[in-house]
Amino acid sequence: MAGKLKLIFSDFLRTLRQLWLEFIGGIFLALGVLFILAAIQEYRKYAQSPELGTGRFLVVLFSSVVMLLFALESFWKSRKSR
Repeated sequence: MAGKLKLIFSDFLRTLRQLWLEFIGGIFLALGVLFILAAIQEYRKYAQSPELGTGRFLVVLFSSVVMLLFALESFWKSRKSR
């Protein structure tokens, strides 16, 4: 009985997993874009007054790169599962 249920619902579960990965990838992509915009804003603050330092700019830039890499990985896993 379990084998029949697995056969029936395998396509549904695979599609649900792919949708989940694409959804999470979209969230990570949106966060990455928001962090890029914040990095641009921090760079403009730094350009106007260099005595503030580059610490906040580098943290926000690193965060945006991490979020974009997570988004790419999630989209890649979604394509791979097909």
